[in-house]
Amino acid sequence: MQTFIPRRFGIATAVDGITGLVATHPLVPGDVLTTSNTSHGDETIIPDGWRGLTIDAGPLAERLSPGAIVDVMANGTFLVEGALVVDVVNDAHSVLIAVPQDRVVVVADAASVGLAVLAIAN
Repeated sequence: MQTFIPRRFGIATAVDGITGLVATHPLVPGDVLTTSNTSHGDETIIPDGWRGLTIDAGPLAERLSPGAIVDVMANGTFLVEGALVVDVVNDAHSVLIAVPQDRVVVVADAASVGLAVLAIAN
């Protein structure tokens, strides 16, 4: 559905077309697509100073989408609060997350032995 909005009432950062765009965080019906809430699929959305790694999210992967914020835990301890979901592969339950660079080794270690779990954050 397209709606015509006079240019003077438009949002300066609104996108003109949606081909190839990926939402960088969850959207709801009626949201205006802008350069700040979308990116091209081939662009990296891992923040500067962060690193991306994959983790097995199990069935939770089906409830996640790029842009979701999750916490990473192992053995009852928070390893990272506020990790960013970059991509989800639902059939494999694998999730690409971005974590601060200084936490990537501890998360990778926990993930490699199956101890790391994700929790959906607010």
